[in-house]
Amino acid sequence: MQPYLQKLVLAFLFTLMVFTTVPKLDLWATGLFYVEGVGFPAAQNEFVVQLRFLMMRFMLLLPIIALVMLVVNIWKRGFGGIPAIVWGKILTLFLLGPGLLVNGILKEYWGRARPEKTQFFGGSAEFTPPFQITDQCSHNCSFVSGEASGATAVAISLFALSYCFKNEILAKATRVFAIAFAVVASSFRVIMGRHFLSDTIFAILMVLLISYAINAVFSRIWPPKASGASSARQHLS
Repeated sequence: MQPYLQKLVLAFLFTLMVFTTVPKLDLWATGLFYVEGVGFPAAQNEFVVQLRFLMMRFMLLLPIIALVMLVVNIWKRGFGGIPAIVWGKILTLFLLGPGLLVNGILKEYWGRARPEKTQFFGGSAEFTPPFQITDQCSHNCSFVSGEASGATAVAISLFALSYCFKNEILAKATRVFAIAFAVVASSFRVIMGRHFLSDTIFAILMVLLISYAINAVFSRIWPPKASGASSARQHLS
């Protein structure tokens, strides 16, 4: 097992152990942003709401751009200076991570109620630990966070793209923006009462693991030829 994968697996197991042993850690973290009789002030803050809206649109736009650029690069190889393989992996990441695993399976069938829907924060549903399948939510539920997974996919994609840039300053700025994007978007879900802390952390780790798997599969079926493609491919995971 490669060192990077070892770290991801250990991080996942450690997080699982923490939230399984101390599930009320989720309640404590959410409670920091809850005001009795008011709810979650951040969810009513116009700046936070609008910024979250813009970030959501970017999460939806990036895979569309990846699809378009993939098709164009297949037709006209090397268009835009970014190899088709990079766009293909970005598109696959969004489809398998935020698309299939998170929104298609976990959020639809796990049944964990969102924080704002639980008895602790003004709702009527029961609180359940992150890895306990339940019936407290029937659709678009809390485990795991769709936006945290989408923001992580955006960050991974931007990192991969940045290694194709010739301008090092632009590349570094893109990586800083990528990290900030993932942190802010994921944090919004907690402070707005829409997801528990564990929902966001597990979403991030799951997408990172999927990214690693995609990188491994693509590397076998499409070995890198150009240095830009090779570097970007390595950093997609």
